[in-house]
Amino acid sequence: MPAYVTLFNFTEQGLKDIKNTVKRARAAGDAAKGAGGRFIGVWWLLGQYDGIV
Repeated sequence: MPAYVTLFNFTEQGLKDIKNTVKRARAAGDAAKGAGGRFIGVWWLLGQYDGIV
């Protein structure tokens, strides 16, 4: 089964609402599941990108 990753950076609004990041990650997992996928996790990064899903 193929696996896909997405590198991301927070937007200015995302940084203002950073306290809800865990809730947004859960919502992303639910959305993936609803589309027949599987959300493995979120890893926070330092450097060019803020995270990977």
